[in-house]
Amino acid sequence: MDILTDTELKTGLNNLLISAHHPIISIYDRMFKIGFYPKDEVSTLIYSIGIFTVKYNEYISSNDIDSSIRMSYNDVLKNKIVSSFIANKAVNTVDNMVGVKQ
Repeated sequence: MDILTDTELKTGLNNLLISAHHPIISIYDRMFKIGFYPKDEVSTLIYSIGIFTVKYNEYISSNDIDSSIRMSYNDVLKNKIVSSFIANKAVNTVDNMVGVKQ
């Protein structure tokens, strides 16, 4: 089941993402002030959540919830840092499966 088919879930996600916007901006400001750069899974996830939240809040002013979620998701995947991390993770996973030593 696609969660975007449930109105109650969409409303909850919308409320969560709108309320998270200002805290994410504050967190991002601090992270980049101290020289943050995502280098592992957790930091890349946090970075991705921030991108998603900021983009969602940009899109929701002129789009519906479904479109805003999909466009924000696409923006996360198109981000060079995130896409590079995902590609490297995939390569490492395949290498490990076929026994390539790193």
